[in-house]
Amino acid sequence: SIALGLAIYLGFQEWNLHVLRGQVAEAERQISANKSGSDQAVVQFKKFQAEEARFLEIDTFAKSKPLVSDLLVRLAQTLPNNIAIDSLDLRDSGLALRLTVRGAPDAATAYATAYLEQLRADKSFSRFDQVTPNGFAITNVQRNPSTGRLNVEFLLSLAKPAGGKK
Repeated sequence: SIALGLAIYLGFQEWNLHVLRGQVAEAERQISANKSGSDQAVVQFKKFQAEEARFLEIDTFAKSKPLVSDLLVRLAQTLPNNIAIDSLDLRDSGLALRLTVRGAPDAATAYATAYLEQLRADKSFSRFDQVTPNGFAITNVQRNPSTGRLNVEFLLSLAKPAGGKK
């Protein structure tokens, strides 16, 4: 009876092993049948990732610099009466403004400094480095002998992206 019980037990285990092998074979057959489709999906996904990276790069580039028209409108809205914009140059490093300031030498310098600080505080210029001392800087000040007015240059440096790249 022990031998018979052992034989039944072994037979049952053998049957389970046979069923399990059949299931493994069926799963391997399904894997083989789906392998080419899966490989194609992986290739398509990698192509998608590459295209997405290109689009993100283009999007980042497009958003990296402010629109000149928006800057001009905001500068025109904030410009004091005694300051005139002679030129503006949007560079890779930031925005260079050349201004003419009317007034006595000390007063004209104070007007220019006040306007620079006004621009630094303006949320419309948030793409520029409003934090570091050299982010908004007066780079040149000269008295124009023919007009008696003060020629001033500002440099508003573009803020570095959060990742630290530029």
